Amino acid sequence: MARVPLVQRDLAVAYGIVRTVGRPPEVVRAEILAELRRRFPEVPCWWGPYTCRWWAMVSWHGRPRLVEALNLEELLPLIIATRTRPPV
Repeated sequence: MARVPLVQRDLAVAYGIVRTVGRPPEVVRAEILAELRRRFPEVPCWWGPYTCRWWAMVSWHGRPRLVEALNLEELLPLIIATRTRPPV
């Protein structure tokens, strides 16, 4: 069973996503995913149990783009950047 890294748990709490103390990693990940889906309903997000990474399918210049990140600190800026950058 993969454990949620301590830094990732701290980020989840810092971003106001979930409270993690004494909770199983699977429950924490499920709550993080629920919050990501609530905040970004148009962006499919998931945890890869084999890769142990976070994934999201974002729209970049009108085309789908798969992004991956080791933790939420990396994933959230990737999602937000695709929503705020104007097309070139």
